[in-house]
Amino acid sequence: MFSELLSLLGWKPLLPHQELILLSHPASGVDSRFLAHHFLSLAAQTDAPVALLAFHYPFFHYSCIQKKLGHPLEKLGESFHFIDACTQASAPQVTPFNPEEHLNPLEELEQRLRALSYPEGGLVLIDSLLGLQCLASSSEVLQWLLNLQQWAVAKNLCVVLLTAAEDQTLVPILRHMATWQLDVCALASGYNRAVSGLLTVRGPAEGGELRPQATLLQFKVLEHTVKFMAHGTT
Repeated sequence: MFSELLSLLGWKPLLPHQELILLSHPASGVDSRFLAHHFLSLAAQTDAPVALLAFHYPFFHYSCIQKKLGHPLEKLGESFHFIDACTQASAPQVTPFNPEEHLNPLEELEQRLRALSYPEGGLVLIDSLLGLQCLASSSEVLQWLLNLQQWAVAKNLCVVLLTAAEDQTLVPILRHMATWQLDVCALASGYNRAVSGLLTVRGPAEGGELRPQATLLQFKVLEHTVKFMAHGTT
């Protein structure tokens, strides 16, 4: 987990419950995927069950980064489930998923996620909205995500979904569904040795509406962590 991010946002070092968290980034220039490791680390630190549906990177990628951060996925043991729709490889803790083998891939994924054990909450991480959109129509994916969100609330789970900011089909709707939005973008001024990019955070307010004002942070990606700071401090 990234302790400075927790401090700046006033978050507790615990995995959120009953929340949909949307991580977005532009198609090029800077990536929000490092934020997924914040939630994976929180889960590993608290021994919370994790289901990771991977369309973008294989297990080896996530495993290496988590080891660098000091919260290896292997620590979770049988509480960690990696559904590989990227390489369809099979290994310990990894279940291959080939959409071409199923008449209704979304229904199969839902059944796999629901079949896992989440006794006291946990994390469901989906590393690509585009990966879901390749399996079915946008309306079917939206209904699938609505069902997932309702199930997550009932099971006390945190759902984290990564997407490209430019998607105008589902992302505008998902922004209304999400409890928290974390949007990453590059610096308008270009390269800076001290700052990798900007992070805009929007969260819930009274009545469930999004906050009218967002929190803007700067971040710097390092070898073994990510540093965060208030915007304009460097």
